[in-house]
Amino acid sequence: MTTLVAGHLRRSDLAHGADEELVPSDTFHVTPLIGGGYPVTADGLARFVDSLARSAAKRGPVHWYLIPTIHRIDLPELPSANLHFDVDPERRVAAASLAIRDRDDEIHQWMTVGHAGSPEVLLTQDGSNADQKRFPPESLITVPQLRDVVVQWAFGDTLPPPAVNWRMASEREVGWL
Repeated sequence: MTTLVAGHLRRSDLAHGADEELVPSDTFHVTPLIGGGYPVTADGLARFVDSLARSAAKRGPVHWYLIPTIHRIDLPELPSANLHFDVDPERRVAAASLAIRDRDDEIHQWMTVGHAGSPEVLLTQDGSNADQKRFPPESLITVPQLRDVVVQWAFGDTLPPPAVNWRMASEREVGWL
């Protein structure tokens, strides 16, 4: 049985979240653009997700981070949050996972729970290890739901984003990079 969770962390509970502004990025430093040219705004992020869904070819998973504006993240330091998602443009389904490092350096991990899946859809968190980091069919959500997840993750206060149901996930299921 899948145990669903409601959002139970606030943005201020994240590492650096109480002291610094956290912004979405696809690199470990602050940039005004994400996803190859979309502005880091709610509209820009929604347009990026829509572009993935309209793409003729499947591109592979996307990895985005919430990072503090004050300093660059250097490995082995982890960002405050890491959102992985993948989209199947033909079937217009997606899946997402979320890993958060809180201010006490504890790691929290979740995976989406949806009803849009089927066993033949291959969505993954890691393009180089697609089978090992495959999203299970019960994680599939619709593209409009993913759009809401992305915007709420980037700019909302409650994590995981309340746009969809989430379940707690293990470190084996959800990775950081």
